[in-house]
Amino acid sequence: MGRFVWLGLALVGGVGVTLGACEFPTFEYRSPTTTTTTTSSLGGAGGTGGSSAGGSGGTGGVPNGCGPSQDVCTPLEKCSVVDPLLGTRGCVEKGPRPEDAHCLDDAECDDGLWCDVAVTGVCRRVCDNGNDCDAGAQCVPATSGGVDIPGLEVCTSHCGPTDTGGCVQTFGATNCLLGADGDFTCASTANANVGTECVNSMDCAAGLLCVQGSPSTCEAWCTPVGQGCGGINWCYALTPKVMFDGTEYGVCLL
Repeated sequence: MGRFVWLGLALVGGVGVTLGACEFPTFEYRSPTTTTTTTSSLGGAGGTGGSSAGGSGGTGGVPNGCGPSQDVCTPLEKCSVVDPLLGTRGCVEKGPRPEDAHCLDDAECDDGLWCDVAVTGVCRRVCDNGNDCDAGAQCVPATSGGVDIPGLEVCTSHCGPTDTGGCVQTFGATNCLLGADGDFTCASTANANVGTECVNSMDCAAGLLCVQGSPSTCEAWCTPVGQGCGGINWCYALTPKVMFDGTEYGVCLL
């Protein structure tokens, strides 16, 4: 079964490279709004009719009362998961934020999207299979507390590691991170620049990853591997090899 796990450690010339945090869905990262390390977890206060996976409750609260064959939600609502343990769906508020935009609550995301509060911190497209996702993207189980949410799957972003515009930045800083499924997906980030100390890649701005060292710092993805990547820097290969759409990517270091 497909599942996201941020790759924990790669090697570049014997140097550890932190590509992400711990196993989904709960990990430690520096919040985009603070410099302290925080742990994100799924949940929040529910409204009438149940609690939402993204932290907002159902406004109408119709457990199992909405879906493709029974649309009972108002134009200002969407049908979303209101109980991550059972996968129960109900009508909840919908917001203006598009796919891959930073979110803190499911009510911030538009119709057809779900706020992945605990794992990536962005609005993710709900899918039934890979055909519902963009070319190259995968339809993978959404999780809560390390357990699949029944009946809920979401698309990976299939964003390019060096494409700084591949994730929506309008509602908060995001970065394109590599998952164990082998695909890149958007996630909220603390937006640290090149050379800034980091704990993991969710600290780093778009186009950067966290390179483990003393101290660990945010450095740029690069391609082609084995060539210069600006000034006197060199694009070093990673172990295991990192590929995106048939192209190998490395990290740009002195």
